[in-house]
Amino acid sequence: MGSSAAHKGTLVAAGALLIAALPSPGRALELVAVAVPSQVTPNLTVTIAKLGVPQTVATKAGDTIRQLVLAKCGSVDPVYYSVVRSENPALPTSLEAPLSPETQVVLPACAPPPLPELRDIRRGDTLTTYLRDEVVPQQNINLATSQARRDRLLADAFAHAQASSLPLRANVLANARSAARALNEIVLGSAARSAAMPDLPVPAEPIRDPNVLIAGTTVVVPAQRTFSRTIALRPGVGTELALAALRDASNADTGGRPSLATTRPASAAAASVMLRPTSAAILPVPASGQNARCGSAPDAATWPLPFAAMAERLAENDRLRPPGLKRERNLILVLDTGFDFMGSEPGFPGGAFPAVRSMMSRVAYGGVVEPFFTQRGVNLATMSTGAATNAPYVIGSNDFRWHGAGVTSAALGTRLLDGRRVSPYTGEIATASTIQDDGDHPPYSSPTALAEGLRYADSIGARVVNYSFELSTDPRIDDELEKYGSRAMLVAAAGNSGASAIDAWPARLGGERGNARGVVVTVGGHEPSGDLWPSTNRHPQRVDLLAPACDIPAYEGEIVGTEKRARPGSFAGTSFATPIVSFVAGLLIGEGLPPADVKTRLSISATVDGKTIKASYSGGRLNAPVALSLYSDVLTLSRTGSTPETVYGRFEDDAVPVTICGKAMNLSKLHKLALYPDGATRKARYWWAESPDALGRGDTSDCPASDIDFMLKFKTTGGALVDVRSSEVVDYTRRYFQVY
Repeated sequence: MGSSAAHKGTLVAAGALLIAALPSPGRALELVAVAVPSQVTPNLTVTIAKLGVPQTVATKAGDTIRQLVLAKCGSVDPVYYSVVRSENPALPTSLEAPLSPETQVVLPACAPPPLPELRDIRRGDTLTTYLRDEVVPQQNINLATSQARRDRLLADAFAHAQASSLPLRANVLANARSAARALNEIVLGSAARSAAMPDLPVPAEPIRDPNVLIAGTTVVVPAQRTFSRTIALRPGVGTELALAALRDASNADTGGRPSLATTRPASAAAASVMLRPTSAAILPVPASGQNARCGSAPDAATWPLPFAAMAERLAENDRLRPPGLKRERNLILVLDTGFDFMGSEPGFPGGAFPAVRSMMSRVAYGGVVEPFFTQRGVNLATMSTGAATNAPYVIGSNDFRWHGAGVTSAALGTRLLDGRRVSPYTGEIATASTIQDDGDHPPYSSPTALAEGLRYADSIGARVVNYSFELSTDPRIDDELEKYGSRAMLVAAAGNSGASAIDAWPARLGGERGNARGVVVTVGGHEPSGDLWPSTNRHPQRVDLLAPACDIPAYEGEIVGTEKRARPGSFAGTSFATPIVSFVAGLLIGEGLPPADVKTRLSISATVDGKTIKASYSGGRLNAPVALSLYSDVLTLSRTGSTPETVYGRFEDDAVPVTICGKAMNLSKLHKLALYPDGATRKARYWWAESPDALGRGDTSDCPASDIDFMLKFKTTGGALVDVRSSEVVDYTRRYFQVY
């Protein structure tokens, strides 16, 4: 491409498929972004495989072709297996044949589809509520028959390599459609513990009769949402050639339906959204309004946060805080699309958030100093202040310029905080935009803004940085984390792809402390029922904990004439679960905890649940009252025939020896013990302090609850003595401050 083409992509849209050539600064290969409506179709599969850079893998003992393909691409159609065969003609013809160790296998490029999703059936639902008509089974599902049919089609395709010429022959397309229907039947007929969703130990009802859905049950359905993948092109493949080939492939699969290029939206920015640089930070698109509803009914008194219980813990902290220990300043920096309301008093309606009026918007190094949020904002993409800090940010046909305002209100405790007893403890908010408009692309989130944000946070004294976007690798992030990470914590969204892999920065830096050189907390999402929010990304080593991710009451904006106004809204997504965690993290900072200890406190206080144990490092959901109980131990007991009861206080003898999962220790070293159901049995997860500076999770494999046996006395804050048997414990979280 010429020099001008290196900075501007070309949009091609075929059917419902969006394709864009993307600039790749500092890279020799060109990149193409493909947004697929719900699944990769056969001609598109072959085209991506032929255009994209393949991966060569060396096999381990016992590997099979099926295992290698599933690991790279997930569930794909027979066409991909045919392409694999054509690239590796010397391989055995069986998908299940064990390959010799160190065999070099070439795996062509692919676009992995999103995972299936859990759905709660409501009265009146049919499968067409969740699936397109053409993929809904027309007869009763027989799992064994569907599996056998799909296996035969995959094996035949691999053995005969029929996908060599484009467009594909009619029999190849028919086989691919048959295999796709069989896969959908397998997903619908599976329970969540099956291969359809191996990482979700959530009970689900298999569907046998597609015409009969039972309200109140949970089912697994194939994902039907648009997903985006970036394809690195083979050396020598130009973007114009790739775009034309992808357009032709999509047209062949859709029967030549009119492309978006001829029916593009009136907004030029909306039509060219895919032209953003490949390195741009990506916003996991949130849902709003009716689309933000939870799959299970929330309790208005406790969702998304139990403010009354939180207020009790904060008041107790005030009573028990030693005279020499003072509350600390609580300042949260929200890095997002900016706070899009300008004026002398940019408060939300009803005076709900007086803290907003003390928002800082100054650039402390090399910029204009603006000590108060008056007529200007800060933009860390352009390192400037002024009106340009807030601009439209279009994804598809939607403008997400108000996203920063919504996240800001959630980071202040959501719009339900007004008048609650937690309000006096709420800190300050600083906001900064990450959106850049360089004239060559539609406005996009700058990949350098996060690194600048960490510097900016340090300069203004913010100890919590909230960030919802996803980035490709940027070494500066780790550099800045190492420099400033001990003085601030980064709270990041896990993403909304429903994936069990976390590849994007900074989310991949969360979870286990060794994943980052600083303090990063990655937040996934859950439903009011405690189940995973279906679209949340999850990972047992890279996500710290889950937080409410649907029906989040916040504020959005609207333009009336020339005036920008705030209005109540409801949102869903991990980008709204994240600021809820930031809000609680800010309260802990205000109580005197350093950022590294806040990360640990959030994890050890989480409510551990067998339904979500594999979704995060803590295995649990945010429990704000327990996290804020800093001077009292929290003990939840379930006695035979009674509702679980939570009491506050401390064990009478901290020096008593106990054995937890085979580990002998004094009780004073045990900071967390959670006993949770795992099928018909119970398991235990614990956190302990081997030394004062080494608090961490216990064994990586949780032990049977039957391995724990103790009888102790617990003294409540009211002075009562409670006999505690280990078999009655649901959850124990130790106080943070060792004074009483």
